[in-house]
Amino acid sequence: MYCIPGLFHFNTKMPSDPETGEMRGMFTLVTRGANDVMRQIHNSGDNAFRMPLFLPKEMEMEWL
Repeated sequence: MYCIPGLFHFNTKMPSDPETGEMRGMFTLVTRGANDVMRQIHNSGDNAFRMPLFLPKEMEMEWL
């Protein structure tokens, strides 16, 4: 198992769907520059040469 840091947010003041009041959360992953292997795979688009940040085991609880 591994830990990828990210952020999650609900905007309670502005529902995603004003008719139903449904609130959809927003989520983002923390990324870093791609390593040599990932640079060969993920090399186009808006986020070229990026990859998720994987936290070392000793930092998982600190992030949470």
